[in-house]
Amino acid sequence: MRTGYRRIVAVLFVLGAAVCGFAVGAWLGARYFVPPGSGLAGPAIVIGYGVFGAGAGVLAALVACWRLADRAFQFVAFPILIAGIVLGGLATYAVQRAGDAQDAYLASQRASLPVFDVSLADTGSAALPFVRFDYDGDAHAFRVTHDDGTACGGTLSPTSEEKLTLLVALRRVEELLAREADPCAGEGPASARLDFTIREHKPPDTRGDVDITERCRSRHDALADAIASIESVYGGLRSSCR
Repeated sequence: MRTGYRRIVAVLFVLGAAVCGFAVGAWLGARYFVPPGSGLAGPAIVIGYGVFGAGAGVLAALVACWRLADRAFQFVAFPILIAGIVLGGLATYAVQRAGDAQDAYLASQRASLPVFDVSLADTGSAALPFVRFDYDGDAHAFRVTHDDGTACGGTLSPTSEEKLTLLVALRRVEELLAREADPCAGEGPASARLDFTIREHKPPDTRGDVDITERCRSRHDALADAIASIESVYGGLRSSCR
């Protein structure tokens, strides 16, 4: 066997042995060495045994490359190489399927979120990038009015990350208003007004409105986060606003 050809085969053989060793180590770890009730530590234990197996596979392959004659080397190397390619392909396919299943699950969870409407208006000096932002949950549509009088709008996918971002922010404001009905009372003129309705799966619906002052905004993270979340969503949607 020519030296250059043997080196190429040796490199591929070592990689194949690493893949095979990882697969065997992970299987043995999952089968025999993960104690019941390991919880989130279980996958880490499995990966640890897989890495150990990969290291053992690489070491064994290097010894084979060094010690075996050409005919014996080919007899050992090519089956391991083929097995590594097959196992690598199967692992890639399994990871892709798992990712697709997770994406589908998250999309179904987002689609089942309660419908909500939200409006944020700049009523003073809130320094928002718009005068008013409105989102209609039934139509999955948003509308933005700018300070020069122009307006634009678009749609928001029912399974989008933006929808989840808005709902989480509104839930935090809901918790604040449950503790303080008017958290900004007596703090001067409002710079922004937030209105929202969350149509719960079981009545009654959740409704909230608050006139937000700059001082109040700085004191309550829920209000600051709600405004920042709406600004962030608008920033992501700006290119599709027509």
